[in-house]
Amino acid sequence: MRFGGAARHSRGEVLFLSQPAMSRALERLRGMFGDPLLIRSGRAYERTVRGDSLLRELQSLLPRLESMVRGRISIHREARNDFD
Repeated sequence: MRFGGAARHSRGEVLFLSQPAMSRALERLRGMFGDPLLIRSGRAYERTVRGDSLLRELQSLLPRLESMVRGRISIHREARNDFD
């Protein structure tokens, strides 16, 4: 899957990160996962196989994490349930 080109806002703007901060974050993720994750293809980027796999995993996890951050899920209650 490709993204880039004539998008109205850059990924960094959507995440409220400057271009250098976005580059540093991507570099840390690349090191952490041992994969480029994104490869430049002309003026856009394409996800690697590992990048696609990671995206699928995160798409299922992020809504739950967001709920935890917003307080809709009690972290303490769920942690107790893990040990019952």
